[in-house]
Amino acid sequence: MKQEPFKGERMSERMKSPKPRAAITISFAGLTFQLLALLLEIAYFALAAFVPYRNTYRFGPFIFFLSVPFIMIGILFIIIGAVSIAFLNTGKKGRVAMGGILLIISSVFAFPTLFGFFIGSVLMFVGGILAIVWAPIKGA
Repeated sequence: MKQEPFKGERMSERMKSPKPRAAITISFAGLTFQLLALLLEIAYFALAAFVPYRNTYRFGPFIFFLSVPFIMIGILFIIIGAVSIAFLNTGKKGRVAMGGILLIISSVFAFPTLFGFFIGSVLMFVGGILAIVWAPIKGA
């Protein structure tokens, strides 16, 4: 006679996944916040550089050339975040761990994207930790 498992065991079996879904979802939300912050930063620098405000228009070219490195580094960190989320989606333990490490690096050094309004960096950091501690299902 086969013994029926407890309800808690069945529930935990249903919740297991061959990919770190929680890490992917949380990291994607953080990456979205960082992208929104970068777009806001681009809009701010464009207004500050090209729209005259009283007598400060003479600083427009300086602000524009100061903004270019910030925007380029911000785009670089968003690309690193997107690549790390793609690593998480593979479901292979080594690539998921590498994606988690890249997410943590991207969230800590995301100053040019205003840290994704801070919540974006926190979400990506938590997603990176979840990816590092994730273990695949045995036999899957």
